[in-house]
Amino acid sequence: MLELVAQLRARASEPSYVLGLTGAPGSGKSTLVDALVASARARNERVAVIAVDPSSPLSAGAILGDRVKLRSALSSDDGVFMRSFASRGALGGLAAVVPGALRAIDAAGWPMILVETVSVGQSELAVAAQADTTVVVVNPDSGDEIQANKTGLLEMADIFVVNKADLAGADRAVRDLQAMLHLGAPKEWSTPLLTTVANQEQGIDAVWNAIGQHQHFLDESGEG
Repeated sequence: MLELVAQLRARASEPSYVLGLTGAPGSGKSTLVDALVASARARNERVAVIAVDPSSPLSAGAILGDRVKLRSALSSDDGVFMRSFASRGALGGLAAVVPGALRAIDAAGWPMILVETVSVGQSELAVAAQADTTVVVVNPDSGDEIQANKTGLLEMADIFVVNKADLAGADRAVRDLQAMLHLGAPKEWSTPLLTTVANQEQGIDAVWNAIGQHQHFLDESGEG
């Protein structure tokens, strides 16, 4: 297996860029992933997606429904690869097989890999260890949650996205996040705070622009 991965890696032009998306239940991560993939394909960019679904504590089974949420035109698109995994009790929002899956997809030459975690509290940092850029997706009504988890949020997020920004409470979530960012210690990378309405594909270009800026920052700073 390792020999096969090495052979594939030798054919790939450069390593995959890994984009992690995480957030609390109901924040619309899957819808945002769908909109990001559709936007990338409109630019003729190839994208792989790893989606982690929660497992039943009784049967250890999982619905693996994220691939169902991907619009049909994308699920049959040769420029999109998607693989769902059950979390099987793993902590931090990922599955134990994700690091190996990332290596295999990277070796196959996919330029971008999106990793969507199960719904987690924002203090769980597992995806940040695997991703080049970590996007934390926030509910519009999550003000108290933001305050309770601000240390984890500050450590994890390279980009904040308040999704469902057309709903009540979005303005408060933006204000709370802005205040939290101002309280944090200064960093070389200034974490952008964006708003989206993913189910209407609003704000998606701004998210991709922020991802590109963070990728450039990593290249220039040597952290990539």
